[in-house]
Amino acid sequence: MGAACAAPAVDPATEVATAAAEVVALPWPAVTRDPRDASWCSPGTKIGYVPIDQVGGGGKRVMIKTRPVGEPKDSDFEIKTEPIPKAKEGHCVVKVIYVGMAPAMMQWMKDIDQFMPATPVGGVVRATCVGQVVETSDPSQQAVGAWVSGLTGVQEYAVMPLYGCFPAVPDVPKTWNVSFFAGDAGLTSWIGCNILEPKAGKTYVVTAAASVTGAIVVQLLKARGATKVIGIAGGSEKCKWLKETLGADGVIDYKSESVSDRLGVLCGDGIDGVYDNVGGAMLGTILKKMNHFGTIVIGGWVSGYLNGENTQAVENYEMIMARRLKVQGFLCFDHLGDSNDCWGELGGLVQAGKMQVKEEIVEVGIEQFAKQVKRLFVGEKKNFGKLIMKIAPEP
Repeated sequence: MGAACAAPAVDPATEVATAAAEVVALPWPAVTRDPRDASWCSPGTKIGYVPIDQVGGGGKRVMIKTRPVGEPKDSDFEIKTEPIPKAKEGHCVVKVIYVGMAPAMMQWMKDIDQFMPATPVGGVVRATCVGQVVETSDPSQQAVGAWVSGLTGVQEYAVMPLYGCFPAVPDVPKTWNVSFFAGDAGLTSWIGCNILEPKAGKTYVVTAAASVTGAIVVQLLKARGATKVIGIAGGSEKCKWLKETLGADGVIDYKSESVSDRLGVLCGDGIDGVYDNVGGAMLGTILKKMNHFGTIVIGGWVSGYLNGENTQAVENYEMIMARRLKVQGFLCFDHLGDSNDCWGELGGLVQAGKMQVKEEIVEVGIEQFAKQVKRLFVGEKKNFGKLIMKIAPEP
């Protein structure tokens, strides 16, 4: 029998080097690095942004009397009636018809670090509204009778800089200009989905999925080919709507179910991407279920909007490192240049019957603002979809 041939010894260093050579080299600096600088950090540099303390107005106006702490109270607000101002040079007067209600209103009223200056005490409550121009200093820019949207504030008449008024989208309900076609809804949802980069074979979770933003995200992820989209919402009616009408692959009712247990069932292979509107404990629970190299988009933190301080504690924070997660915050202000692409895609989905818009329009006087803003957070009649106050009839 011939002598056995011994296998040549392998140098461990050579083995490691060989394995490393087979790993795909990454481009540096990372391609996801944001090339912008600090000049982008203030919304005051953005086209169309108007500081609320520079918005005049008249008729009935909802003013901040004291900064809300916890749930909003009637005593936090004051209704003032003032003469309707004239349109000074470079401005127009807008009669407000629809007021878009948003959880972020409560955040804007706090004197804390945030993405835009806090609404001052004694100032009109900030809100995105849609209305009709009734007087103008320059008909070539904003003509009398034109429908426009903008940060007019909660008041019957607003004196707006011409550059702060956006033409209303034609051939759709006027309310869509403060819901589906608003920057803080449609554009925000579209940007977040771009960051998530949905792909077939991947699983995505959307929190506050029955909100106007969450609902658009659920539908857009499915339209772009995501294999599994799970929506988290509060209440059986919302969850039924998400699954049966919007096409979510699974739903979790956080009011009656364990989010952790249900994620384990619905996302047995883990979660690849999250559009988070909630933050807090819910985000902490989700972090434990994330797959390696997953992406989390931060679109809001509604769980903290009623807190008196600007704090958000997140459990399982270490999972960001352990699972090599990408966590991305963003603002729609930064992406106004993408508006045409956004509206083209979303509008096309509406025309194709692949995008539903849910609104709750309440016809009330402006004096009912405090009652309606509470419904964004508390009460048996908590709203469903985009809550909109109609404070005057359409002409």
